[in-house]
Amino acid sequence: MGYGVAMLKQCYTHLSAEERETLSLGLTHGTRPRKCLDFATPLEVYAQLRHHSPVALGT
Repeated sequence: MGYGVAMLKQCYTHLSAEERETLSLGLTHGTRPRKCLDFATPLEVYAQLRHHSPVALGT
């Protein structure tokens, strides 16, 4: 896993075991490259959309 994922997990140590597991699953699935996204990860695609969009996405 990347440095960002490790930092997120470290920041959320106060969460319950179930909440940490849910976060971990979300990060695992968000960082897996997808064929339908030209082998980019969903997080990369979201970051690109957010960077290039004139509309705020989930701020």
